[in-house]
Amino acid sequence: DIIRPPHLYRKITMPRTSMKLLCLTTAALVGQVACSIVADIQEGRVGKKKLEIVLAQYNEDLGWSDKFAPVRTVYCKGQSCPTDSTQLSNVGREGHTFLWHLVHHYDDLADWTVFSQGEEPSEGYFGKGRGGGHLLNGVTFEDYLEPHGDSKFLMSSKVHLPTLAHSLRSTFKVSPDDDEDLLGTTDASHSCPAGGTDAWGPYKAQLWLSDFLSQKCGVETAAISEALRVFWEDTLDMPLPPGNVVHFSQGARFAVSRERLHQRPRSFYESLLSMLESEDDSCFSYIYEWAWYYIAGKPVEAPCKLDVQEATGDLEEIEEAERILSRWTDNVKGGISGGISGGGGGGSYKSPEIEWVGKA
Repeated sequence: DIIRPPHLYRKITMPRTSMKLLCLTTAALVGQVACSIVADIQEGRVGKKKLEIVLAQYNEDLGWSDKFAPVRTVYCKGQSCPTDSTQLSNVGREGHTFLWHLVHHYDDLADWTVFSQGEEPSEGYFGKGRGGGHLLNGVTFEDYLEPHGDSKFLMSSKVHLPTLAHSLRSTFKVSPDDDEDLLGTTDASHSCPAGGTDAWGPYKAQLWLSDFLSQKCGVETAAISEALRVFWEDTLDMPLPPGNVVHFSQGARFAVSRERLHQRPRSFYESLLSMLESEDDSCFSYIYEWAWYYIAGKPVEAPCKLDVQEATGDLEEIEEAERILSRWTDNVKGGISGGISGGGGGGSYKSPEIEWVGKA
């Protein structure tokens, strides 16, 4: 969770003709394609059958998304919900919202669905409550609206599951003081760094994350790696990604085609949804954010290529993180705790034969 730079979108209410004029006069800033899709939405040429924007709102101001209103679906978990929204129980964060949509609209999904939190998109992320709308430098929300293959995931981070060491994409702001010229610009047509100034940074150990997941999931720190393996292989029904490296989009913003979403049966999404229904801030909410590329359909390959060091496991940064983690977990007393907190059977983690499953 990382401060927001100046907003990319102005909150302006205007007639469609004025919107079209604004789009044309600002084409150099937002791009002709972005203008075209906004105009198509405004003028009814693109409807919800082709494109649907699913927003997970708590109490955020959704004024930034009004220009997409004809194709917007809002799920609200706060106190002041829009009249055209669907109100849901405040459990499971955005993961619960997205899965609720997939389960209840499985048979009438749009050709292309964009999933996003309700906060106004802006560049970077500066920490919980300190702003940032999770966009990569040079990317706009409109970049997600045009179909691109079977999905659009602009990867901003990667995590090495055995150690939870993270690597950030160089075009992802982590401070409002970051120099955009030095950050470089993201090519929105590439899920992964395109090279040059758009590259992966070094891996950094995240000891706080191990402690956080241990407490949140009810699993001893030393068992987190095995728990994640079980989740991947049993719950997601997939082998661990190459090199045990998971690429993901911080903030859980992505777009997926109906065909790809239908690679998974409705029952799969129902099972994942059940694991989020009993807690407002479930352990699985955070794990799902890493896994959306693998949850939304069943891809046959990883989204990004591994570098030589990742492929061979010869990573000094990760090895150092492993040494630090090992020294730290040596001091952890006791065995594996009785279960992952799930409230009413939301999940279980058993030893010595490890099992991590959702509610029946």
